[in-house]
Amino acid sequence: MPHHSGAELPGAQALRQMAAQSDSRGLFSDRAPDPAYAGLFLNRELSWLAFDRRVLAEAADETLPVYERLKFLSIYCSNLDEFYMVRVGGLLDRALLQPWHTENTTGLTPREQLRAIYDETARQQKDFAALWRKVTAALAKQHVEILDFDRLDEADEVLLRRRFDALRPLLSPQVLDAEHPLPFLRNREQYVLVRFAGKRGGAGLVPTTQLPKFFKLTVDGVQKLALTAPLVAHFAPLLFGERRVRETAIVRVTRNADISVRDIMDGCDADLRAVMERPPRRSASRRDTAWIRSARGWRACCTTVQNRCPRTRCARSRASCSACRSGSCS
Repeated sequence: MPHHSGAELPGAQALRQMAAQSDSRGLFSDRAPDPAYAGLFLNRELSWLAFDRRVLAEAADETLPVYERLKFLSIYCSNLDEFYMVRVGGLLDRALLQPWHTENTTGLTPREQLRAIYDETARQQKDFAALWRKVTAALAKQHVEILDFDRLDEADEVLLRRRFDALRPLLSPQVLDAEHPLPFLRNREQYVLVRFAGKRGGAGLVPTTQLPKFFKLTVDGVQKLALTAPLVAHFAPLLFGERRVRETAIVRVTRNADISVRDIMDGCDADLRAVMERPPRRSASRRDTAWIRSARGWRACCTTVQNRCPRTRCARSRASCSACRSGSCS
């Protein structure tokens, strides 16, 4: 970009003031940021999301081959997983330990950064969903169809039922209740969560962690791809006997990748090498849930699964809540 000798770049004066400071560590200290520098820097976390948006822009480029566009959507997803595992996981820890700490370049607290991250991620997810529909439509024109389980024809239903029957011995459906609480959900693995109908209500869980991510079917020269988690969710009513399934949801948890002192010292009397090799039960930094139609019903379902009092402001377990024990808690 040409630069005229009489023009001054924006922020040049503030940069000269910064360079003239006697404290060479001014950019990295914990003191409050100077308002004069506020417009010169981007937040590190939001700049990562801005890069992810550029990846989405590549997927939206209709001049690219459709498989390249699909690859860019895959890159976006893997980038977002890494971002939540590393960056957001660290921010969540800092929000608990140092909620007053402000970033020295933009002056944002951890909670403010998290709020901005969640808002931007929600916007990007809407764009991603729209792009996914466009890319899958373009794939269908190339005789590659990703099946939509809400719009199956009779032939596809028969073929998928056969595939499900072959998978059924590999599935381990679990009924969740006070005696069988929600198990540990592995990082970046998909689970089918089931909500039962009737007075008893309750929930069930079907892991898909040991299964392939998708199956390929060929019908009249057309390749059809069936994603495994939606396949299991579609036929979930067949897994729980007499219990009637009201709704299903596909749940995926992204966990904090940071190793905390608690993870290491949980078995401090044991060999530390064995502790490091053990899969840590780290906190979740993101939860992806699809096909939830009734937020109020699912909140009640999840509190039952977690063995918690269903009242919004009650954080006690059912065993310690007198209203729960008497059956009057609602």
